[in-house]
Amino acid sequence: MPRKFNVPIDDLPELKVVQNFSNYFRKTKMMNNDFVDELAKYIRGLEYNGNEALKVHYMMGDAEEAQYNAIQSTLGSDNVLEVLICYYHVVANVMKRTKIMEPYFANKVVSDIYDMHFSRSAHECATLARARVAE
Repeated sequence: MPRKFNVPIDDLPELKVVQNFSNYFRKTKMMNNDFVDELAKYIRGLEYNGNEALKVHYMMGDAEEAQYNAIQSTLGSDNVLEVLICYYHVVANVMKRTKIMEPYFANKVVSDIYDMHFSRSAHECATLARARVAE
């Protein structure tokens, strides 16, 4: 007997019945906020099907020229690549170089890099960088 409701297990409905009821309630009483089907259809319309050329805008790697040349030869020269350094390596190098700074300023630098890392666009990141350098 389940402790919380004091109902014998034999009297409880099957899981399938409960799931059907919850799905029905969600679709009829919760203002139809579930757009899963529409979003899935939209995403399927935008997915890569192999007929169009693959465009790559960003590449994450380290400052190794062999890695850059391999990507250029694989993806072709028609892509304009912006090489991004791995976030871990950026922070590791910053932490190594900020050891000589006062803790307040070192924390401020790391905090600003963190904010730029989680910016939503390249424009927002550039704006944050300009604002931080101006300080």
